[in-house]
Amino acid sequence: MLRRLFKGRDRLADPDPAVRRDAVLQLDAGDPEQAATLARLLQEDADAGVRRACLDRISDPEPLLRLLDDAQWAERAARRLLALLPRDDARRRHPLLAELELLEAAPDTAAAGIAALDDPRQLADLALRADQALRERLLAHPRLSDPAGLALLERRSRGHDKRLNRYARERLDLLKSTQREAAETRARADELAGALARNDPGGQNPTALHQRRQALAAELAGVLGRHDDLRRQLAQFAVDESSLTHLREQLQRLSEELARERPEAGAQAPVEPDAGASVDPAAQAESTSAGQAMGPSAGALGEPGSDAFAVLVEACAGLERELADATALQPEVFAELAGRQRRLAEAWFEASTGQRPDSEQLQAFESCGQRLRELAGALDRLAGQTLPEALPPLPDALPAAADQAEPFWSLVAAARTRLRALKSLRRELGWPQWAHPAPALPALQTQIAGLEAAMARIDEQVRDREQQVAGLLDALDASISAGALQESRQQLAEVRRLHDTLPERTARSLGRRMASAGARVAELRDWQSFATSPKREALRDALRQLAESPLSPPDQADRIKALRREWQSLGLAVTAAERRLESEFNELAERAFQPCREYFAAQADERARNLAERQRVCVQLEEYLQSTDWRHADMRAAEQIMRAARDEWRRLQPVDRGKARALDERFEQLQQQLYDRVKAAWDRNTAAKQAIVDAARALLEGDEEPARRAAAAKDLQQRWREVGNVPRRTDQELWREFRALCDQIFAGRDAARQASDAAVDAEHARCSEALAQLEALLASRDLHSVSAAELRSRREALDAIDALPQRLAGPLRQRRADLLARYQALLDEQKQAARRRQLSELLETDAAFSAAELAYRAGDSARPEIPLPVFAGRLDCSDEVPLDALQRLTIEAELAAGLDSPETDQALRRELQVARLQASLSGSKRRPDARELAEAWCALGPKDASLSGLRERLLAALARLHEAG
Repeated sequence: MLRRLFKGRDRLADPDPAVRRDAVLQLDAGDPEQAATLARLLQEDADAGVRRACLDRISDPEPLLRLLDDAQWAERAARRLLALLPRDDARRRHPLLAELELLEAAPDTAAAGIAALDDPRQLADLALRADQALRERLLAHPRLSDPAGLALLERRSRGHDKRLNRYARERLDLLKSTQREAAETRARADELAGALARNDPGGQNPTALHQRRQALAAELAGVLGRHDDLRRQLAQFAVDESSLTHLREQLQRLSEELARERPEAGAQAPVEPDAGASVDPAAQAESTSAGQAMGPSAGALGEPGSDAFAVLVEACAGLERELADATALQPEVFAELAGRQRRLAEAWFEASTGQRPDSEQLQAFESCGQRLRELAGALDRLAGQTLPEALPPLPDALPAAADQAEPFWSLVAAARTRLRALKSLRRELGWPQWAHPAPALPALQTQIAGLEAAMARIDEQVRDREQQVAGLLDALDASISAGALQESRQQLAEVRRLHDTLPERTARSLGRRMASAGARVAELRDWQSFATSPKREALRDALRQLAESPLSPPDQADRIKALRREWQSLGLAVTAAERRLESEFNELAERAFQPCREYFAAQADERARNLAERQRVCVQLEEYLQSTDWRHADMRAAEQIMRAARDEWRRLQPVDRGKARALDERFEQLQQQLYDRVKAAWDRNTAAKQAIVDAARALLEGDEEPARRAAAAKDLQQRWREVGNVPRRTDQELWREFRALCDQIFAGRDAARQASDAAVDAEHARCSEALAQLEALLASRDLHSVSAAELRSRREALDAIDALPQRLAGPLRQRRADLLARYQALLDEQKQAARRRQLSELLETDAAFSAAELAYRAGDSARPEIPLPVFAGRLDCSDEVPLDALQRLTIEAELAAGLDSPETDQALRRELQVARLQASLSGSKRRPDARELAEAWCALGPKDASLSGLRERLLAALARLHEAG
């Protein structure tokens, strides 16, 4: 087989894939050489059908394991591995094998497999591929229920499974809303607990205070209950929400305190504060709201008609003024103001339990909170921003020379970019207009104002210089018209100097006029040196001749360009006659250039197509280099791609040189990268083949047996085929050396094989003679003359058959098996006869012992001797004849032997069948044999003549059971 592969003439190397597939189907996967061929074709063949045929026939797991990293073949290889690998093989724990086995497992097996998984990415991928039942089990896994698992599931299912993606998004939205509600309930609970802790009974009506505290406690209990519900919901997402046990303990203490309080209806009115003492507006509002909650009979705080909301609104107005006037809002200052606003809010809430504010009071109160929130948001945004350092100042004046223009306008562009960024930063900060600016804002505004002033100054200078250049051009036109050549040259030089210092957009608007003025100056110079009309007429006539008798397109274009250069060298047309000649010249040039235009358009299209194709080649090379796993890459294909890409690149020309220069560099870089990969593979393969040659030389010089040496050489040949490409000359040199060494090894094997054939023939003759002797011996033996020792001796004498070659050993093994089976049958029949005899003797002994036992029990004879240990317990037992046990034993024997029982015993038979079925299902009972049943019968007694029918049934069943056994 290997020789044919080396010659390259076998069907496995046929260019037709169908022929190769048929050849693969003829290979024997059990043969090591052909199995190695299957593994090689599985890795190297270019046809997918051939590789599939190899994969389906291969039985060695190792080549299949290497395909698990190949996206195209991974699943098919995994299915084949599941069929090949034993259940306890550690390689079945590969993620792909485990996933595939789990997807195809039964529900009870799948549950155990899912519980053993811990990788959320693997669980998410399984959920994408699983059916609905398995998907539900996967989604219930804790690693897909927590926030990280749900987020991963949402990303993995995006664009692949809308239903699964919607499930993940809905669960995440539910989690976020639950967390948000839990935070709100926790904040509300803290707020209520703080309000309860601040309630001081001094100075307030006891009944109103008691009612208000009861209302707050009831609301706090409801909030805590809702928080517990939210904690249980979050526990489903494996999110641990903090407990509010301390608030529950506080609520418990408050409930006990409220239960002990006994407020009286006519409680004393609250005590007025001292005139010199400071009054906290929040505290005063609490007292006022409590008084109002009691109604007119309870009294009120302060002067008649005083209102708690009016006090709070005044306090809010004062807080707003402090917010607006604060010049340095440090964190501790803002925290103190925010704390005051919270206390005012709590007092407002408590006052709202007894009465409602009017719309103006509510608007004033909400305005205070809104301003605090605006200022807090602005402070947060300001804390997250860093003011960039100021740019260096711009020069005061525009550049005076062209070499100074580029750096100057680069600085101006950077300043304009910085100005836009600073204005955007100012908008993002959104600092309130009513608040005093933060310390960083004046610096920001200073930078913006400075840059705006600089930009305005530069724009003004540009307009001035533009007007200056326009005035110079007007003066230049006048000088040209007056024929003042020297003055025109000086004015043109000044115009060009100033023009080159302007920004690009402004300079572009003046460029055409300046170019026209330059041409007119040149024309003026030509007019003063010679007359141009005769030359113009000659150039026109030459162009007419070219239009009527065109040359080849390239030559025609070159000639037209030359004539146009000569025309332009004559300067601008000034007189009417020259302008008429110029018009005729241009018309003739258009006519003459028309064939060239079509030719060059076709050339341009071809160059564009070639350039696009070259770009495509580069893109394909880049994708190939980036997407290929170079650890397992097909380097033969890489080498072909490298050469094919070079040939394709050379074919794709002509191209535009300017546009293709960068593309050429890109292509060469990609080719170099690919060559480096291929060269590294060549070096590795050369080293590998050199190592094989060295191993073959060492094998030839070693002292191994010829057969083992030849087998090792075949392994080296297989290794040689598995090595990738090597440069042709190097490969031929190494192959010639390796082939010569292998030929010597195989020649030695052939010589040794010829020497061993004679010994094999002699051993074959001896084994044939031993079989003939065994056959003659069988003809003279019967049941009484066979023995196990003789059989063992004959079998050992025939073991030498297994050492013979397969072609000789096959027929002898079959003949040996037949003769030994015949001898073994005689031994088995001898054993059966002995067992039947023993069983018959046991039952005869039982009958005789039963008669003696009955006589002894009747007192008619002496105590009989026990013939066997199985009868030992019967004489000392005073029970009657065990009819029920004997019936059960008889029916059990009939069940075991497959015999029917009488109609009267059918109920007991069904009972025993059910018990036997249950024992069989639990695996706790085996089928009894005839000997065990006979000994069980003998252990029961005494037996009288009335049991003769049972005895006959038992004997029939035991006989049938013995024959079946």
